[in-house]
Amino acid sequence: MKEKADPILTEWKLSEWFSAAFDHIPDLVSICDSDYRIVKVNKAFADAVKMLPDEAIGKTCYELLHKTDKPPLNCPHKQTLKKKETVRVEIFEPQSGSYFEVSTSPISNGKGEVIASIHIARDITERRKVEKALQESETRFRELINNMSSGAAVYEATADGEDFVFRDFNRAGENIDSIKKENVIGKKVTEVFPGVSEFGLLDVFQRVWKTGKPQHHPVALYKDNRIAGWRENYVYKLLSGEIVAVYDDITERKKLDKALKESEQKFRDLYDNAPDMYYSIDKDGTIIDCNRTFGKMLGYKREDVIGKHLTTFFTKRSKKLFEEIFPKITVDSALLNLGREFVRKDGRVLNVILNIYVERNRKGDFVGTRAIARDVTGLKGIKEELKSIARFPSESPYPVLRIDKDGYILYCNEAGKPMLDKWECKVGERAPRTWRKIIKDTLGADAKKHIQIKYSDTIILLTVVPFTGPGYVNLYGQDVTSIKIAEEELSAAYQELKDTQEQLIQSGKMAAMGQLAAGISHELNQPLTGIKGFAQAVLMDLDDDNPLRTDLNKIVEQADRMDKIIRHVRFFARKSDFFKEDIDISRPIEDALMLLNEQLRLHNIKVKKSLPRRLPGIRGDHNQLEQAFINIITNAKDAIDSLNDPGGGVIKIKGAVSKDKKHVELTFSDTGCGIAKAEATSIFNPFFTTKSPDGGMGLGLSIVYRIVENHGGSIDAQSQAGMGTTFKIMLPVNQPVQ
Repeated sequence: MKEKADPILTEWKLSEWFSAAFDHIPDLVSICDSDYRIVKVNKAFADAVKMLPDEAIGKTCYELLHKTDKPPLNCPHKQTLKKKETVRVEIFEPQSGSYFEVSTSPISNGKGEVIASIHIARDITERRKVEKALQESETRFRELINNMSSGAAVYEATADGEDFVFRDFNRAGENIDSIKKENVIGKKVTEVFPGVSEFGLLDVFQRVWKTGKPQHHPVALYKDNRIAGWRENYVYKLLSGEIVAVYDDITERKKLDKALKESEQKFRDLYDNAPDMYYSIDKDGTIIDCNRTFGKMLGYKREDVIGKHLTTFFTKRSKKLFEEIFPKITVDSALLNLGREFVRKDGRVLNVILNIYVERNRKGDFVGTRAIARDVTGLKGIKEELKSIARFPSESPYPVLRIDKDGYILYCNEAGKPMLDKWECKVGERAPRTWRKIIKDTLGADAKKHIQIKYSDTIILLTVVPFTGPGYVNLYGQDVTSIKIAEEELSAAYQELKDTQEQLIQSGKMAAMGQLAAGISHELNQPLTGIKGFAQAVLMDLDDDNPLRTDLNKIVEQADRMDKIIRHVRFFARKSDFFKEDIDISRPIEDALMLLNEQLRLHNIKVKKSLPRRLPGIRGDHNQLEQAFINIITNAKDAIDSLNDPGGGVIKIKGAVSKDKKHVELTFSDTGCGIAKAEATSIFNPFFTTKSPDGGMGLGLSIVYRIVENHGGSIDAQSQAGMGTTFKIMLPVNQPVQ
């Protein structure tokens, strides 16, 4: 065999410098004769087949490389011998799991006959992995774009940034702009959206394309001959040089804003033009708002009243009562039918009846009061009105009673008899014990009281007037049903307006947070994939004892952690599909525990369940509820771990039917570190966390809150530092429990 190789070597006339260069080529190089036998190999080839160079000579290439007894079908050497030209192919070697780019070039003798070929094989496995990773990354990017709730378009600059051509367009964009993807791809943005320049977005595209810096195009009205609507855009530049615009149609939100402003104006008109005086004071007694009627009745302009202390406008007597009662009002929800006296600008006294309602913030802290004051001066004063009623008790359409100091009923007119029926007593008998105490207190204080009662559909305001000399009280009734109904309607309208406003504000926050989260996750994902891929590639080339492996493994570990964080951000940012079905609530809880069982066991954490077999079913999404329970249980595990107690801890899970029979009530309690009171109110906020920087980014509980809210339920948390945490979830049942 070597004899046949000698003429080839003579023909080739390898010089010493060629041999040196030949051996230092990193690719696998070999020379094969026309019988497929190896004539010469370089060091890289010999190392790959784990032989000395001389040991490979004389063996067939297919025997040595492919472990077969004949050449493969796509053998490039065979094609070179036949075609007398260089052939390039890509070959997968299953023995090593590697991809090679192989070229065979002909070697001819003096007669022009091809007597051999030189093989150059380059290992392109890593390149193929990178190409595959890039392809997968692009696929994920396309999936992200196509499944966003926001519109998204990818553009390529043309004419040195003078215009931009559509390269991709997602489904949300099709819906927002009422146009199909196939009708925009390849077209200029100025053709598809002729109003883009006037809209101001084209300038943003050009700046982002030139500088590479992301830019926000604020809410503005876009319109052309085809469509019109309010749009908000975020524009970014990709590493490929293309730009991406992510945008939302907020036309409906603008309409809602307009409707809210109109509703607010209607409420303000009703408030300002009401016949009664309305005002609000803070916890210090300073007037922070009032209607025009309040200022008008006192002879002032509204702006002259706001900022003044309420007692500025009281008589001395009313000021004293205010100073006695106001510090104690924090424990009440309302004080009704209080007689007070305002002093007008001209010095005249204004007699009013006050209904005061306590205002609290979300934490339940007292922040002030709002009040309704009705002018009763025009009725000749409260005393004159009561005397008039007392002179004609039998003719009064309202209850009039007289009760002595011992509680015996001395007189009752016809209109008051339903009250006696309700009390189950008659004239000459004693009033109920509750009323006997009221009468005693009234006589002792020598001051009239106002008490509100209800029977049938009528609300009666009873004024209890003491007569300390003879030792009895008179009760004078007045029908205030219409007043109370008006107050309740106004209060309901006011509360509805506040709720709508808070919902709108929260919706805007979550939309902005969702856009921010989506943008951040997208911007991080590509560089993160590259970092991890290159780190893994370098690891494959390093020896096991190379000290750099520790650092590179740390990079891969942190990249995996970042990938997990990005997935959480994506979950928070997107609007997930919500699949409703009949669910036994125990199932998603059990599935969550099964997934976390090994972690809980390793951390010595015991789970105590109390889930009745026949809890009523609910309508909901099994997967979303399972995710919510995983987040809560994981949060409990982390809280217990933070105590570093070798004895571990306990997580208790209980299920029950709520008192109103309309909800399933779930509680998750742990023996972990708990949360300080000052932080407890923020635990459902996105990105809020009490953990270390490596412990998470604070989206777990905000995701739980969103899932529970999507199911029409509610969640709250009770916690105290060092005492553990309890989460209480209320979910509506599918069918009311009988």
